Amino acid sequence: MKWISLLFLSLLTFKSFALDCYEFETTDLPDGSPINLEIKKEVWCYKPISHKYFKTLIFSYDLSGIAKNLGMLVGKDNKILFLDQLFGKLRVIEQNDISFSPYQIPISTGELKNAKRISLNLSEEENLAITKITNQLLNSKRLNISPSIEKINDDLKDEEVYLSDDKLPADGFWWPYRELPMAKPDDSPTRIYDHYVESKTGKNPGATEWELSHHSIQTVFWGGHCNGWVASTILHGFFEKSLILEAGNRSIVINPLQIQGMRVETSYCVKQAFYGRRYRHIGDDLRDLAPDIFHKTIKYYLKELGKPIGIDRISNEVVDNSIYSGYKITVEKKGTNRYLVTANMRTHYYSYQLVYNNKPSFSKEVKYQYFLNTDDNGAIIGGEWDVGSPNPDFLWVPVAQVNCGKENPNMDYQIVEEMIETLPKESN
Repeated sequence: MKWISLLFLSLLTFKSFALDCYEFETTDLPDGSPINLEIKKEVWCYKPISHKYFKTLIFSYDLSGIAKNLGMLVGKDNKILFLDQLFGKLRVIEQNDISFSPYQIPISTGELKNAKRISLNLSEEENLAITKITNQLLNSKRLNISPSIEKINDDLKDEEVYLSDDKLPADGFWWPYRELPMAKPDDSPTRIYDHYVESKTGKNPGATEWELSHHSIQTVFWGGHCNGWVASTILHGFFEKSLILEAGNRSIVINPLQIQGMRVETSYCVKQAFYGRRYRHIGDDLRDLAPDIFHKTIKYYLKELGKPIGIDRISNEVVDNSIYSGYKITVEKKGTNRYLVTANMRTHYYSYQLVYNNKPSFSKEVKYQYFLNTDDNGAIIGGEWDVGSPNPDFLWVPVAQVNCGKENPNMDYQIVEEMIETLPKESN
């Protein structure tokens, strides 16, 4: 089978065009940083390929090279294949139109605006990495979706969509900056991580030192790791066994709470799709997450992809991350090309207590109301929130575990996953 795979890869040849890479910038992140406009940059490359059905490979180039869990093939018929992570598993999604970009980047370079062109020379290892991404996209079992979220006449109707119990976000502690439970106690997650790395390399990586210096109550009073909880529970789920670490002359039992804490810390800043603009100060628009974007986003992820959605549920300077896992929508026609939508969203919340066991997080229904407007062909062209209805500040969906430059630089999520895979499990 190995030689067959190699033969296939040799047939899938890349054209000899120059590699088109572009730098995108954003200041919108769902973290607990103080109000600032620190710019986050990410690089995406568009590589033409020779294939019967596909014309372009799009992949992410992060701080450490090719992001192996981010890739998209664009078909000649405008279908796309893309990689998506959910609860520890990497999925290949086949999407039958390009009306909704899962990575929030242009599908073709012809649509690029205000992006900085950069030149990259890929190493042999990096070229092999993008070949592996392509092979994975083409040969893996696919989840096929056909989102019909553009036409209100076809798709806007009373409906209920709730994720099944196995797709509910796991409960988790929010690890506040106040009193620094992530780093101060002797058995805190960052100290456990430091012990593990030091036992392997003989050198303390300084994860705890960084946390003590950078995440403290002196930033913002509401600061914490709720964004890390959202990302880690959606991307990885909850690991419910204890591990045993032999460090020097002692054995350290690493319990599920500490594992969850390490995953929260290393998921503090991941690649995400972001909808709306983060409210930062007086003068910003409290209602800028347009209801038509809200409507399309919840239907795309919850109905089509079966994936929870992260939200900042409070439209002000404070970021308080929660998760949507379902909705009940009712629709009332209010005139020519105008509809009133009532959306009851099942919303999950993090815990203020330490969480040692795998269980769904607490949830309740939150009601929103908004108007949607259409053109004469039934396409959604805008809308506004109903007077008196709350609205989230922004929506965001963790896509892949990719460093973005704001996470603890002395921790590596791959080392945390190595611990889970290789350390002995405590017997019950």
